Amino acid sequence: MFSKRLSKHNLFTFLLIGCLFTASAFVFPASANACTCYDSAGSLTSEDYTAECISACLDPAATVDPAGEGICSCPATSTSEVVDCRSVCANKGLAHTPPTTNPAALAPPTPIVQPTLGVRIPGLTLSTGFQQGGYLTTNFIADYISGLYRYLIGISVTIAIVFVMIGGLQYVLGAGGQEQITKGKERITNAVAGLVLLLGVYVILYTVNPSLVFFEPITLKTIDPEPFVLDNLDFDGAISFSEIDKFPSIICPKQTGVATIPDIVKSFEGKVTYRFGGKGGPPPYEEDTQKIDGRPAKDFCPVGQICLDCSGFINVVKACAGYTAGTAGTSRIFVGAEEVVTCTDTSVNGVELQPGDIFGWRGDERTPPKKGGGHVLIYIGGGQMAESNGTGRAVGGALRYKPFSFYCNKVAPDKAYRVIRLDGTVAAPGGSTGETGTSFEP
Repeated sequence: MFSKRLSKHNLFTFLLIGCLFTASAFVFPASANACTCYDSAGSLTSEDYTAECISACLDPAATVDPAGEGICSCPATSTSEVVDCRSVCANKGLAHTPPTTNPAALAPPTPIVQPTLGVRIPGLTLSTGFQQGGYLTTNFIADYISGLYRYLIGISVTIAIVFVMIGGLQYVLGAGGQEQITKGKERITNAVAGLVLLLGVYVILYTVNPSLVFFEPITLKTIDPEPFVLDNLDFDGAISFSEIDKFPSIICPKQTGVATIPDIVKSFEGKVTYRFGGKGGPPPYEEDTQKIDGRPAKDFCPVGQICLDCSGFINVVKACAGYTAGTAGTSRIFVGAEEVVTCTDTSVNGVELQPGDIFGWRGDERTPPKKGGGHVLIYIGGGQMAESNGTGRAVGGALRYKPFSFYCNKVAPDKAYRVIRLDGTVAAPGGSTGETGTSFEP
């Protein structure tokens, strides 16, 4: 009788051990990507990621798992790890996406700071997210779900073992008492059944749809914020047509009466990228200290783009319309210019704005003063202003439009807004057309 009980008990024990081995083989993968890479010429290559597997597993015997691309087999721990093919390609000097006309897209990825977890999971290590080519790729959510699943499996196994031990004691020590034997058997059966059901969730989900257990990394397009611009710094400098003349679609007759300023501005859409100190010429732009995907912005202007700061854009538009293009940046362009005292959606100091009038401020006149320069926009009619906005460095995203009411509603002495009119008139006392070189003389 005791031998039969022991044999049954061993059967349950072996079943539990089998479940534990099954659990150790189950890894909730965070991603599954094909390591398809592109060289600078756009040629497609397939890259081996054994080295990345060894690093991910911390095991020199780690190998590429044929179960799925991007998956690594870790013999030392009998588990699997997942590598991200974007990192694999980047480590080999390649790109995971086809090359574009934007050289910044192939720049080395910029690491992203990992989140601080409010509820920590023992043993959880988050993968490294990164930003590249205007996109943020992160797998933090999948990593967290994967770690939580493995942690709960560990707790469940521990609880199941405790209940099996209790049930085994009841079963073995219950000789002569059928009730204790039955309770022990039920306790063991329930513990094992519950554990099998928990472990079987993975198999069930994978059978229904493999995508339910293979989480692709989340890739989000980064969006530059567009706050109220307080200080778009720029420098004095003569404009250059060396790049502008390469665009036949840009309207730039360089003489009056040929094209309207609104049409000229519109022809620049999608072709202007902000560079601090950019006046239309090629790089370098020594004053720009920003970085784009880890690459100094001063060293390049994206292919198919004209790099301009705010005053550079205004002066280029003036020159294309046939007016004298000044060399002043915002620190000088509004010296002595008409101050905005009152305004409506389309007028300043009781006089209607005309296309070509420019509006803005000097940083040193604001309260408190802003170090460096200010900002300048050009009126294009219909209550709309156009600008080269420096709050972001998105390719082709510098030319933006704002209603004049956006600024008119903020008029106050501490803002020190000023306007320079295309016809040179002054509607407020104490104002002039600005410092020499900034007027709109044809």
